[in-house]
Amino acid sequence: MLLHHFVIVSKAAKDYSVRREWRHFDDLDTLHRQSVTLHDDLIQYLSDSLDRIPCFNPSTQTYQQGLSRYGISVITTVEAVTAGEVFNAWARLFAAGPQNLHLTGSYAYCDGNPDSGKRQDLAFDRDEIVATLTALSSMCERVSRGNHAEYLLHLGI
Repeated sequence: MLLHHFVIVSKAAKDYSVRREWRHFDDLDTLHRQSVTLHDDLIQYLSDSLDRIPCFNPSTQTYQQGLSRYGISVITTVEAVTAGEVFNAWARLFAAGPQNLHLTGSYAYCDGNPDSGKRQDLAFDRDEIVATLTALSSMCERVSRGNHAEYLLHLGI
């Protein structure tokens, strides 16, 4: 299963702005256990709005717009306000929908046959998605009030 992990990290424990800190990730299993996860299909569905979130990429030591789908993204105090608003808006939108959410996914082909292409039907449980997006919004709120002591770490697929 292709999952994106989000976890709050103390800057004192791992300073995102120091490149050598990211060469070895000894505590990756612990971070995964403590994380909130979103499926890659949902990240793709939300991608237009997630691209509005400014992030720091510790691998390249640069700021970018949007999450790094295949790498690490850091959402700091200032960016956490925008991220929290985006996650909260999606949570409210999905909360108004049916229990079984059916979303239109990417265009895909079956067995490489160009005549077999169609949009994927993505199925999610509304309450599970709303709870996850609400948790992410709360995490962003905590980071935004944390006076730069913590950040939200996104681990892409």
